[in-house]
Amino acid sequence: MNRKIFHSAAFWGTACGSWAMLVLILSLAPHPPKLNIPYLSWDKFQHASAYALLTFLTGRSWICIRPRWSGVWWWAGGCVLVFGFCLELLQGGMRLGRHADPYDVLANFLGILGVTLLVLFWRKLQRP
Repeated sequence: MNRKIFHSAAFWGTACGSWAMLVLILSLAPHPPKLNIPYLSWDKFQHASAYALLTFLTGRSWICIRPRWSGVWWWAGGCVLVFGFCLELLQGGMRLGRHADPYDVLANFLGILGVTLLVLFWRKLQRP
């Protein structure tokens, strides 16, 4: 596979948009699918991991566009957090069996913070 694709804003933007759309659909579906796998079926783990991945994909796509932007990971995390908060508000107002849960927002935040700190630590290790 061509390595240039992994430095392409189109690749990362498509991955980010696709994952965001999947999170949106699953968040607003009246009856989302349930996993029957221990630990992976825990709702808060699903939230944290989904938003961690979304933060990574968002930050990575923005890095392709503005490679020298020092605050990209914090901005990516902030935007993903707002996205998750808006989805929780929509869940609370849609009246289709879903409800807003502040602990979901907390789980989203912890996933976002975890991947942001991990990426920043990794980038610091990569500097000469």
